[in-house]
Amino acid sequence: MEKIILPDYPSDYYAKIGYIFEGKFPEIKKSEDFDQEIRSKFNKIQQSGYASAAAVFHYLNSKILPAFCLDSKEYLHYLRSSDSFSMHPTFRSDDVLFTVKDRRKNA
Repeated sequence: MEKIILPDYPSDYYAKIGYIFEGKFPEIKKSEDFDQEIRSKFNKIQQSGYASAAAVFHYLNSKILPAFCLDSKEYLHYLRSSDSFSMHPTFRSDDVLFTVKDRRKNA
């Protein structure tokens, strides 16, 4: 699978946005700290069983700023390495689709 970098700007993009609004950097949290939130946002965005990793990333960051933010590289690493999610390529080079493997636990 080709290397995906999400999104096409610095991985600490939301940390910089948080700084602009609050005058201090938000705490950069590990993605596993937001596992349930990732699942929740997946359920709101997904169509036909898959969701855009970029859409979930942006949606989640918009909800947790300015106190916290996620780093895009760490977020993608978490999606790829977790046994809870399955990745699927898309036609966009700057995104990837994912699904929750056992969605019944997520409902």
